[in-house]
Amino acid sequence: MNFPSKSDITVHPTTGTVSLRGKDATLTRTQTVIFNKLMDQESSREELIELVWPTTKVSAKALDVHMCNLRKNLAPLGVTVALDGGFYRLEMYDVR
Repeated sequence: MNFPSKSDITVHPTTGTVSLRGKDATLTRTQTVIFNKLMDQESSREELIELVWPTTKVSAKALDVHMCNLRKNLAPLGVTVALDGGFYRLEMYDVR
């Protein structure tokens, strides 16, 4: 199997579209912010909440909802957001 890597992903920031192997996923503004951060480095829940809502106090459930929707949007591309040891990271898998 030939698994994709992060370098195979194209992000179109103006449209919120992510492309991989000829497939596209459209992300919301919040999902795009989270996705771009995870493209750079794995991040904790607290880091992502501070990034997305720097001046607003939100419940951790708010992030959970966005993560769930982000995973759904990325699934057709063979990309998911994994949580391991308290840190979120992008993982790629083979989609046929």
